[in-house]
Amino acid sequence: MNLARAFIFGIPLAATALTWWAAHQALASRSTNGSEFVAMVPGPPPALNPFMPATEVDRQIIDLVHEPLVRIGADGRLKPALAERWGWSQTITCWFLKTEQAEKAEARLKELSADKWIAWHLETVKAEHTALVMRFSSMEAAGPDEVMAEIAPQEPLPAEIIRIDLKERAQPYHEHFMANAVEAGQMRRVWFDGPNSLEIVVAGDVPKFVEEISNYYNAKASLQPHVERKDRLTALREPMLEFVLQEGRRWHDGTPVTAEDVRATHAWVMSQPWPVPNRDALREVQALEVTGPLRLRVSCRHASGAALCGWINLPVLPAKWLAEHPADPDGRVFTKSSPPGAGIFSVTHRDLSSLALVPAAASAANLHINRLTFTSGATSFQTKLGFATGAADMFWPGSEDVATLLKGKGLAIRAMPPRSRLLVLWNTRGRALSDLQVRQALALGTDRQALIDELLHGRGRIHEGLFQPGLWFAQSFPPAHFDLDAAQQLLKKAGWVRDVEGIAKRPGQQFAFELLTTTGSPQRQHLATALAAQWSRLGAKVKVTAVPWAELIDSRLAKRNFDAAILGLDFETTWDQFPFWHSSQISPGGLNFSGVADRQIDLLLQSLREEFDPDHVPAKAKELEDQILALHPMLPLFSDMTQAAVRITALQPGARTDDLSPWTLRDLVLNLPAPQLPAGVLKMRAPDERVPVPARGGNTN
Repeated sequence: MNLARAFIFGIPLAATALTWWAAHQALASRSTNGSEFVAMVPGPPPALNPFMPATEVDRQIIDLVHEPLVRIGADGRLKPALAERWGWSQTITCWFLKTEQAEKAEARLKELSADKWIAWHLETVKAEHTALVMRFSSMEAAGPDEVMAEIAPQEPLPAEIIRIDLKERAQPYHEHFMANAVEAGQMRRVWFDGPNSLEIVVAGDVPKFVEEISNYYNAKASLQPHVERKDRLTALREPMLEFVLQEGRRWHDGTPVTAEDVRATHAWVMSQPWPVPNRDALREVQALEVTGPLRLRVSCRHASGAALCGWINLPVLPAKWLAEHPADPDGRVFTKSSPPGAGIFSVTHRDLSSLALVPAAASAANLHINRLTFTSGATSFQTKLGFATGAADMFWPGSEDVATLLKGKGLAIRAMPPRSRLLVLWNTRGRALSDLQVRQALALGTDRQALIDELLHGRGRIHEGLFQPGLWFAQSFPPAHFDLDAAQQLLKKAGWVRDVEGIAKRPGQQFAFELLTTTGSPQRQHLATALAAQWSRLGAKVKVTAVPWAELIDSRLAKRNFDAAILGLDFETTWDQFPFWHSSQISPGGLNFSGVADRQIDLLLQSLREEFDPDHVPAKAKELEDQILALHPMLPLFSDMTQAAVRITALQPGARTDDLSPWTLRDLVLNLPAPQLPAGVLKMRAPDERVPVPARGGNTN
């Protein structure tokens, strides 16, 4: 019996002893290592895939090790990272029937005064056979328009963009067409938009070219070809984004960071199906040209200032490492090898249970931590024991633990930035929810805080806007109030009256609709059920249907065969909302699932997409956001909220423990800025403290 008792209790006691011993050893080791910071990571060890982080913890570790060209600073604005500076210019190309016409157009522009060139921001003009290529230092449209008026007597050829979508890979068929087409000489540019689509710029006898290429593809019915004449052009406008990298930046292995590394990173990432943030912006890239060791020129397909957003927070890796490590769709390459980074920390140790980072030489002076260690795989008990014994400084508690931890002493609970959100998308063209008052009523009748408290243990935020919170162009909205009475009044105005059973009806119709969610997610199922229960208080009969993700997107949303659907969307740093709300994106293949179609919104979407000055984005984003949200095409529910528990004594002096703003590992390790006295505030001095008096010549004693 005693042996059995010893066996039963010996296992947990041994585990406790082993955990205590490990904690004691870690604490002893830390006492000799200076300012070491130990974090206990839940679950498996960080995968460290720079382009597809598995968790928010992964993402923040990657942000310490790897560096992008451009990042978002703590104030939510664009900041230089590997890039010292960047700027936009544009190239305008038009074509003529004969070389002589292009040369005369060049001569005409070169004989004009320098004042006109300066006013137009015109830098260079060059005739290249039958083409005239003009480079402008500004993205303003006035200069190119006036230049085109000057050369109009030479009769530039009309041009169009032709788009072709196929069921199979497009490149082999396009190459075959080029080799055999009579009108192939009219093609001036070719852009592949994914594997099955391409766009061709044609100048000359466009109808004849369209006839030939349509006949070619229509003869191949198995490809299910779609040939579309998209845009008519007087000249091709190609925005150019030029980056100048910082001098002296080096990878952790000591080799210099170059523009070729940036070019290789883009090619490597785009060869894979990874859902990197702002991937649509990266697809705008037509060509990348390395113009110097630290200079890169990016040619874009369309006039989209938001193309810059593709480079924000995109980690750059060394070209040499990329050439030696072929990418794979699952990112397994990163589990076998860690590429050198250029961030403020470098990896010194990595195994299945721990990861160690030390400051990079160039960053050490700006950091107050000499070593950052992450241990993984610990149970909740081991994590709490490690924290209690002083072996750990930081951990990520489970939802059920936060309320208890908040009552304790010696630690701060810090919320990390939201990366995704859940929302309900309405079909504004469907019979059940086409009435704006009905959508407003459903929003007022949704108690989102109750959902957060019940389903997320309070770990969630309510964010009303379209854009990622915290960005310089994102508005801050107070959460809409839950008001059941106001919601019921709106439904009555819309003609819905509740009967004796509480069901809202109007002649010949019940207030009933279907709410779609995805299979395989009990959390989403619970959320859908809770929403249906809340809306039943308004008299709505809600049928919850769970379908596979592919069916939800391809068969229901894309065909607008739905009433309402719960969607989870990652936040992106782009200000381009064109794909989600423009009326042209309602057709199959577009992402405007809600069916919003408004001429003014279309114009605002186009204007915002084409804005190249980040300082002008906030005003345009606000105008667009206000108009879209007024239509209530969606109901934002809440964004995620990963929280970390941090030992107060491990924070640097001056750090606020009650700060509720989003917080990251970078905020933890970087030295706090020196306190700034507000302008006009006099520093307090002791009565016997002498005030320095400026001496002659501006010096001080």
